Amino acid sequence: MSLTSKNTSDAEVLDKESIVDIKKSRLKKSLLQDLYVRGNRTIAQLTRELHTSVPSVTV
Repeated sequence: MSLTSKNTSDAEVLDKESIVDIKKSRLKKSLLQDLYVRGNRTIAQLTRELHTSVPSVTV
């Protein structure tokens, strides 16, 4: 394997998002949409509506 092909494969791996990153992005999007549509919400209300935990909402 040449140096350039190794660098290319490393770059391809770095461009891909992990499942955890994708889930976090979706949660943030859902959180923002909910706040925009419904207005002010408590953390408890958000966790109930988004079916997630308090640490997930507050991060």
